Amino acid sequence: VRDPISPSKSNMCSSKCFFAVFFAFVAIIVGLYITTLHTTPHVHSSVIESDGGHALSHNDRIIEYFLSGDPSGSPVIFYHGAGSTGLSGKKLTDVSAQKYGYRVISISCPGWGGTSPIHERGYFEGAQDALVVLTHLGYSPDTLIHIMGVSYGSGTAAALAQLIPHRIKSLQLIVPAWPSMGEHTMSSETPLLMSILSSPVIDRIYAYLISKTDIELKEIFKVVAPDDLALIEKESPGLIDLGDEDFKRSTKYHHEGTCELGYVMREGGKQIYEKREILIQLGDKVSIWYGRLDKIAPPPKILVSLLPNAKVFVFEKGHLGVLLDMDKFFEEMNINKE
Repeated sequence: VRDPISPSKSNMCSSKCFFAVFFAFVAIIVGLYITTLHTTPHVHSSVIESDGGHALSHNDRIIEYFLSGDPSGSPVIFYHGAGSTGLSGKKLTDVSAQKYGYRVISISCPGWGGTSPIHERGYFEGAQDALVVLTHLGYSPDTLIHIMGVSYGSGTAAALAQLIPHRIKSLQLIVPAWPSMGEHTMSSETPLLMSILSSPVIDRIYAYLISKTDIELKEIFKVVAPDDLALIEKESPGLIDLGDEDFKRSTKYHHEGTCELGYVMREGGKQIYEKREILIQLGDKVSIWYGRLDKIAPPPKILVSLLPNAKVFVFEKGHLGVLLDMDKFFEEMNINKE
């Protein structure tokens, strides 16, 4: 008759199983992380041009940008939101930019679309790309510009304004989203996913896995912002189609599509906070636009309180709903045109 396993042997087996599973999990995480560290090849310029964009080579990196509106108009730098590229800026702004006589330069942030990634960066590295593009397009260092930043892109927009405050005609922070401002934190108002992605290691693995799936933006909005989705489908269904096209494009060329999204927003927010006095001095050249019903980026209470002289526009809409009428942003730019 076989002797029953003694408690000590049973515990020993349990411990071995636990450590086996633990080390297997660690091995998988390390393996995925190493996989994501491979050197990403440059996207060939012909590929970017086939999407209607332009590729600028600078310091062994590619900066992707798109042009829209009036070629002879006053320049506007546009920064896209998360899960998109400069292509969305081009398509969102083209009609209104031509109507009001502006030339919009929509730049894909590092790691998005065709722009080469910069690991463990803040917002200012992406802002530097705009200066390179402006010089390339023939604008002098004294040329005055307007800046628009949507959602995640509002952080880079603010950073650019802080780099060249003397050149700013207006700064529009549209449904701004970044989860930290120095000692102030919006972590309690920020989705759990964003808090998790503040770790570069986890975020890079997350970006890699997202790039290997075929998720539709519409399906994401059904979960995180169903009311916003219903409004857009009713008033401008093409906006969802545009968003879905660009969402897939954002990770098509670099698996760093989120470009360590949580890390950028956390560290970049700290950088902006440290230089907040520059934004304060811009006064009413700064406009903050947000939707009271926004479920993706909470109302920017901290940002509004830090910029007491900024203009604030509130809509009874959600995150993307604020973008349904682009004319209003260009009308605001016209106030600061001269």
